[in-house]
Amino acid sequence: MVARAQRPRFLSRIAQYCSYYGHGTDEHLPPRWPQKLDRGTRRRRRYSSSSDYVRDLVRREQEAEEKLRILRAAVEEGLASGTSDRTIEDIIADGRARRAAQSSAG
Repeated sequence: MVARAQRPRFLSRIAQYCSYYGHGTDEHLPPRWPQKLDRGTRRRRRYSSSSDYVRDLVRREQEAEEKLRILRAAVEEGLASGTSDRTIEDIIADGRARRAAQSSAG
């Protein structure tokens, strides 16, 4: 769990440095980052350079942030919708009826 909490911060810092300096060259990164990037590039053979690796990490972080934004919006919408008097059994039965109607129609 700890590694997941630290990963976005590491990626955010890489993105900050790369965008601040306008490129992803290692000479502008803090001391240990070039080694981390080189290890990541070597371990994942699909990257031709550390710049490709950084771009992929930043893209993945942006995708994760977008998924989290969508999830938070869904939670807010659910909380704003209030409570229901229906039981879980009623909800499940309605879902099964909808699925049966969709499969018979299409």
